[in-house]
Amino acid sequence: MKNFNLLILLLLLINTAPTFAAAFDDAQGDPGEVDKILAEIAAAEPGSGPAEYIIRENDFNAWLNLKASKHGFINEAEARFGEENEASISLTMEISKYQGEGYYTKMLDTMFEGEQHLKVGGKIKAGDGKFSFVVNSLTINEVIVTPALVYPLVSILLPEYNLDKPLELPYGLQDVRTEKGFLKLIR
Repeated sequence: MKNFNLLILLLLLINTAPTFAAAFDDAQGDPGEVDKILAEIAAAEPGSGPAEYIIRENDFNAWLNLKASKHGFINEAEARFGEENEASISLTMEISKYQGEGYYTKMLDTMFEGEQHLKVGGKIKAGDGKFSFVVNSLTINEVIVTPALVYPLVSILLPEYNLDKPLELPYGLQDVRTEKGFLKLIR
């Protein structure tokens, strides 16, 4: 399911062991709804199941925050889905709490103290069983980040994600689409 995390928008960085939630306020979202959809997709035989799975933004954000909270350096995460496969994610994090090693981790830790607010905007490109995310904008603490830092940030947040080639969509999924407030996974 590691590749599926990447499919569900960068980010991301999340173990996908099901964690079915109890009752949640609808405005906050229900992370259990996303877990149920992921489990159904993973269990479906090729050619079976619905042609399309729809994940509400509120449910996705509740799920994303539940998963992100397991990592000591991410304080808050929020995804937004727009028309025509536009998507964005905002993270509030403290990179100095990241437990990884390496040059880029040390470089970012040196550059930023305290809490960072990372905002990424871009476009999901998907079809024919492949998926990628094209970054159109990236800011940290309202400072525009140059493309030279995109690779190091992605290598820290998603070490298994290769920005140079599209990912294969798992479980027979063929496409990913967004509408305002919704993520659609299509067989």
